[in-house]
Amino acid sequence: MVLPRQPNVSQTMLLCVMRIPPAINGHGGSQRSWHLLQALCQVDRVHFALIYRESDLGVGEWPLASITPFCERVTKIALPDYASVARRAPMLPNRIESGWLDYLRVGSHGAPRLRERDYKTIAAQLPVRDVSTVFAGRLPSAWVVDALLARGLLHAERKVCDFDDIMSHFRARELESRKLEMSRQWRLLQHLDVGRLKAAERKICGTWDCVSVANDSDIDALKSFGSRRAIHVPNIVDRPCLSDSVSEKRFRVLFVGNLNFRANHDGLMLFLEHAWPRLLRAHPGSVLRVVGLSPPPSLRSACDAPGVELHANVPDVEPYYADCDVVISPVLFGSGTRIKILEAMAYGRAVVSTTIGAEGLGAQPGKDLLIGDTMPEFADALIALARNPGSGHQLAQNARRLQQSRFGPDAMAAAIESMIT
Repeated sequence: MVLPRQPNVSQTMLLCVMRIPPAINGHGGSQRSWHLLQALCQVDRVHFALIYRESDLGVGEWPLASITPFCERVTKIALPDYASVARRAPMLPNRIESGWLDYLRVGSHGAPRLRERDYKTIAAQLPVRDVSTVFAGRLPSAWVVDALLARGLLHAERKVCDFDDIMSHFRARELESRKLEMSRQWRLLQHLDVGRLKAAERKICGTWDCVSVANDSDIDALKSFGSRRAIHVPNIVDRPCLSDSVSEKRFRVLFVGNLNFRANHDGLMLFLEHAWPRLLRAHPGSVLRVVGLSPPPSLRSACDAPGVELHANVPDVEPYYADCDVVISPVLFGSGTRIKILEAMAYGRAVVSTTIGAEGLGAQPGKDLLIGDTMPEFADALIALARNPGSGHQLAQNARRLQQSRFGPDAMAAAIESMIT
């Protein structure tokens, strides 16, 4: 059954569908969602729908009251059958078995195959079903929206999507980073998932009017996928530049991020095992503050180490930036651009990162930040800053100028307007 078309209330109306809840002070993905939504609301009347899985930690309870003042209507739509088999049937002892069942039932979680009744349930809960433009935040949202459009359950004159990053690239890098710890069957399953994601990205690029990414180096990938129009929509940060923080007694290192995100978790665990002890030997009074959302038990245990403080689910990260000498981003795989690095630059703090962590920022190593691609190199960069605080202050000043010139609110607003109009 096809749901009836709703009469147009206005000649222009936009439906924004996202999987990540917008939050100005949330993790990186939430901050991008917030700024995208703000920019969209400057262009058109926006109805917002958050589509999430039951297994998405905390999303169902995430408050959306902060976005209601500038949206026409705000809706949450749960997908109960989108949860993994391992979560729905915990009695299954074999992780590989549940993974194959997931793949056969849903396909890739980044491009899910739902039941027909699920699509009708989603459509019935949408705030509007007949719009001038539909905007999808990230591939999973676009994939669900595309299925609704194909079934006549949603009608839109124009379709635009923000991939943020190329999900298949991220998963391929994650697989390469972790392949030695995986069984042959699990690696095969992950390779199939990467292939399915890439096919989904090609389909959206080839049939939607415009697709955007946060990293301008990903534009060529969109074009190779057959994108009709590929646009760079930079990540932006709007934070006050904090005054210099001086501590003569100890060198203060800060990590901020979603601690349940695999790239953050794995990079931080490696840092704690190999780089942090090296720094402590050189500067015994150093302190590392780990600040972020939803730390898993493995990370909580790893943070029970000399000089390490774990601060989980804090209401405000600014006090931690104010009381640090350097911010670290030891990620070993990923794609797009790291909002937390931009946040550190905006606050006026020095940054040490891996090359992948700083990807897409246009930052010059040695001028705007320091790079360490192995844990000994990472630790040595921190030791150099600890010995010469003045060099850290100069890095921070250069980084702040870079962030203000390339990653401010005006840059995103201009890009979004070009996508929609």
